[in-house]
Amino acid sequence: MIDEAEEEAPTTTPSGPAPAMTEAELQAALAAVLDAPTLPPAAAPTPTPPPAPTPRPAPAPAPAPPPRPAPAQPRPVRLVFDGVPGYQQAAALEQAVSDLAPDEEVEIEEFEQGQLVLTITVTDLSALAEQLVAASPASIVLDDVSDDHATFRYM
Repeated sequence: MIDEAEEEAPTTTPSGPAPAMTEAELQAALAAVLDAPTLPPAAAPTPTPPPAPTPRPAPAPAPAPPPRPAPAQPRPVRLVFDGVPGYQQAAALEQAVSDLAPDEEVEIEEFEQGQLVLTITVTDLSALAEQLVAASPASIVLDDVSDDHATFRYM
């Protein structure tokens, strides 16, 4: 069962009942509330976007090799082929070089222990070497090109 004391709500405040306001005081208080400047509603904080990931700098591209100016005058060069298995392959390489430079004479300087050395007069050794790798009847790889010789490896 519920106690009657618990059911009753206190009707007075600890300091006593509030004094009654006159109608004039109520109207003045109401006017003060209504005439008071209104503050704008508190704006909700705008969410800040998450920070963009810091872009990583792109790796620096490898420096391009300096272009080799092609000499204007034809000059004698050596084409060195390592790992040539036999005479037929050496003759095929000589013919491939002759086909790429039909106006020039190709000389076999040496063919010994799998190394074939050809001599030819050309204007642009780099271009001849690249063309030879692309057009060769055998599988060869260009190892090095310098001013007066190109080195290939027979595969």
